[in-house]
Amino acid sequence: MSHKTPDQSRWTFRRRWAYAAILGGAVVAAGGHSFIGGFDKPEADWPGASKPPAADAPYLATPEAKQPGEIHKNMAKSKDPGLKALAAVEKKTGYSFESNMLFAGMPRTPEEAHDQANEMAARLKEYAKQGVKPLVVMEPTYNQGKDLIDTTKLSDAKHADNYRQTMDAYFGGIRQNEAGITDEQMGNWVLFPEPNIPEWKGGNTDPNTFKANYTVAAQAMKAHFRSGHASVMLDSATYPNNDWSQPSYEGSDLTRYVSGIPEGLIDSVGFQGMPYSQNDDPSVFLNAQAAAQLAEAAKTKNIWINTGTYSSYYNEQTKKREQATTAQRAETLVHESQTAATLQTAGFDVSVNVFAAPASSPDAPDWSFKSQADQQMLAGTLKAASAAAIPVSLFVAG
Repeated sequence: MSHKTPDQSRWTFRRRWAYAAILGGAVVAAGGHSFIGGFDKPEADWPGASKPPAADAPYLATPEAKQPGEIHKNMAKSKDPGLKALAAVEKKTGYSFESNMLFAGMPRTPEEAHDQANEMAARLKEYAKQGVKPLVVMEPTYNQGKDLIDTTKLSDAKHADNYRQTMDAYFGGIRQNEAGITDEQMGNWVLFPEPNIPEWKGGNTDPNTFKANYTVAAQAMKAHFRSGHASVMLDSATYPNNDWSQPSYEGSDLTRYVSGIPEGLIDSVGFQGMPYSQNDDPSVFLNAQAAAQLAEAAKTKNIWINTGTYSSYYNEQTKKREQATTAQRAETLVHESQTAATLQTAGFDVSVNVFAAPASSPDAPDWSFKSQADQQMLAGTLKAASAAAIPVSLFVAG
């Protein structure tokens, strides 16, 4: 997917200042409202406004901020690929992640549901053992993600009964598995992610198709895990059916995907926005107002943001990979963090997932943090998030 937007305007002093603090690893969150300091207060209000403040300056204290715990010392020995990768990031950054993103496919029959439920229950138990909350992104795929399920047929008259039985068997199997999965251990489940982009089979982006499919899956999950957490995740750009050429960033287009879903089936909304070239503007692809409209329409105060910053991307015009410097990546994170800060100030419960996976194909962006400079910058960002009381999860692998 791609987002083609105008070049960003030049930084203000405050943005340069916040950027310098991230790059240096300083904690600069102010008053519990700014993800990165310097956005909410005019320069004259800050002592020594001509230079970044010291990380331990008393006027930067955030009493309500939760201090990060110790890193998970035994997680590096886990056989789960996601947890093992997360442990490596914890070791490099010193940040203890409370949650981690992982991906799952979907069963197509009750028989497939039985086997997949056993596999997922074992994985959820491992997450519980390591003390990490799973953020499960359940995609309409099978055969280990290699093949796509036709979402237009799941809830039609011919297939609806099989679909309901399959979802009931899947979530019932997780509950009744010998691993003994509890509601809390289920974590947060994202059902049919990114339904507003033509990513899935047939390029279908019809809100009604999504709502019908989501409702069945969420009802099945809630039937077995009453306090289980179900989430809708939309891309910030909405596209027509099978057409990547006409993105809309209007919040009204997002709300069509949640209006009419029965009450109690949406516990949070995910809002996804990432840069795919040097021209992409965070104020467009990660707009706070659109995210707030989505949450309000879904009747939830819980918003999690899925975003990232590339180390390189494939330039379609030059047919070459373009590299991003650590400074450029830090600039992007500063702008992206404004969305979290704005939503938090508006009264939403906000968390951020940083998508940090390596490139999945030769022409895909590389979201990873491999260089020492990039890792230092990431560590500074995580410290700033902690000081602002904004939880951060990560996806590296798995």
